[in-house]
Amino acid sequence: MLFCLLFISGVAIAASQSCQNTSPLCGASPGWPLLSMCFDHDYVFASCPEFCGQCSCAADPRGPCYNGGTRGGNPANYNEHTCDCNCVGAWTGDRCQSKFSMCI
Repeated sequence: MLFCLLFISGVAIAASQSCQNTSPLCGASPGWPLLSMCFDHDYVFASCPEFCGQCSCAADPRGPCYNGGTRGGNPANYNEHTCDCNCVGAWTGDRCQSKFSMCI
């Protein structure tokens, strides 16, 4: 039983590390590739898994993002930061837990 658990967790780690764009063009240039191309062109789907939404950040061990933040889907965070929180408004921090206020 223990062997099975170790094997399954090892596969999960390998899968999450391999879900990276392999082309520098994925999401880097406005207009190409289009999201619709993910399913119409095999090379886009294979080369741009993050851009095409194949990577899942739902089970990220850091926990959920707060205050309307979401994990994944930001081209600026692709590769090692794919599942970083994308904060909204004045919220900042690893999990969007801090609010930036400017005092005048």
